[in-house]
Amino acid sequence: MTLPYRLSLSGTPGTGKSTLAKEFEALGFHVISVEEMAIEHGCIGEVDNSDNARPIDLDALIKSISEEWSNNPLEPLIIDGHLSTSFTK
Repeated sequence: MTLPYRLSLSGTPGTGKSTLAKEFEALGFHVISVEEMAIEHGCIGEVDNSDNARPIDLDALIKSISEEWSNNPLEPLIIDGHLSTSFTK
């Protein structure tokens, strides 16, 4: 029996991470972006006018999810974003 897992879709901008994530979602997988995780856990800043990005506090986000993620997920989870490898072992 295979346990549920977390799969990180990582790569530089424009390589197709989000496109692939949409394909997984269409197949019924639970997909979440790193930005959505940061919003959910209150670890994201306001839009930076210099690059229109919202800074993510990775240390705070990792700390926030560490207890929950110390166990296997209940279902497979696909994590979309170039920072996604920061959350998996």
